[in-house]
Amino acid sequence: MSDIITMKISIPSDDDGFVPLRCPSCLEEFRLLVEDIEDESLIDTWCPGCGLIHVHYLTGEVEELGSKIVENLMANLLNDAMKDMEKQFRGNKFLKVKASKPIKEQAELPIGRPTEYYVVKKCENCKKEAKVTLTRNYVGGYCPHCGDMINGS
Repeated sequence: MSDIITMKISIPSDDDGFVPLRCPSCLEEFRLLVEDIEDESLIDTWCPGCGLIHVHYLTGEVEELGSKIVENLMANLLNDAMKDMEKQFRGNKFLKVKASKPIKEQAELPIGRPTEYYVVKKCENCKKEAKVTLTRNYVGGYCPHCGDMINGS
């Protein structure tokens, strides 16, 4: 099968326009502005906790929703394929195909708005803002935009 299927998952921002992200290495959660994420001049994103650079910072909710979307797509493809095979072999006296119960789709719950407590931190070096957890604000870390060290409060 050479067809490529592309799907988009809507990730809601908070009231200030920040989108939730999570580091795949240390699982640190933080928030960046939508326009900063979409800014093509920003090549890398650093984790404010461990300082590592990753390509994807998907939260658990996004990963779970993505998995359910793919599973539902596969269920629909398999259900359709079984119906087609049943029709194709109808009337064949040597081979009978009977599609059993269709595979049920899982509920694709939309991603909720973030409700955790975060503090806006502004980097002294690049002057960009990010929301970090209260703990990260206290102990310090790295700027997600430039990787510079940010002191704790």
